[in-house]
Amino acid sequence: MNLSRDTKEFPLTEKTRILLEFISEKRKERLLNVLSNRTRFITVVLEDIFDPHNGSACLRSCDANGIQDIHIIERNNFFTTKEGVSMGSGKWLSLYRYNQNIYKEDPTLYCFNHLKSKGYRVFGMSSYPIEGKKNFTLEEIVLDCPSAFVFGSEKNGLSSTALESLDTFIQIPMYGFVESYNISVACAITVYTLTQKLRRTNIEWGLSSQEKEMILFDWLKKDLPGYELILKHYQKDKI
Repeated sequence: MNLSRDTKEFPLTEKTRILLEFISEKRKERLLNVLSNRTRFITVVLEDIFDPHNGSACLRSCDANGIQDIHIIERNNFFTTKEGVSMGSGKWLSLYRYNQNIYKEDPTLYCFNHLKSKGYRVFGMSSYPIEGKKNFTLEEIVLDCPSAFVFGSEKNGLSSTALESLDTFIQIPMYGFVESYNISVACAITVYTLTQKLRRTNIEWGLSSQEKEMILFDWLKKDLPGYELILKHYQKDKI
């Protein structure tokens, strides 16, 4: 297996090299191709999603469009997925959960502050313009810095905490009788539109070498149920 040909852009740890020897050339090529298209420049935040179908569809859309990180805020509802809808996409994503059992402060504020500390600009997604706030469409957004897009619950939308703490909101225009898109549809439209826009820029939106290595190792562990035995056997042979 020619590792140097496909992974010369980023260094591999010894453990990653070992596990790569236990997958096919075709599978390795698939993993590396997906990895090369992953981004953390755009991320999605799901606040209080309660329908497993919607949550799963959101994860599937994010995976399909190359978004690696999903931030899940659990204010009143525990986030769950439905395997048949997500098609297993959740295991290839980096999921970060925020709830009051983990953080003493409001999970929405904690999530927003965490993202801002990492250099993200945080946008709220709303089906209508928010009075007193900056309101834009997806086409008007300029992706000049890492950006996070927050989707609220199916029934009530964004929480009052989110509405009060954010100053910029985005709407997706509608021309029919319905008042809003289903959240999974809104998420799909958003991530497709913005990742396509991002890929047309000169921004270095891809993962760093270190991020690629860490994610590849994580994916290999999920691809190889017996990875622990493989690594243990290798370490034993070295002694």
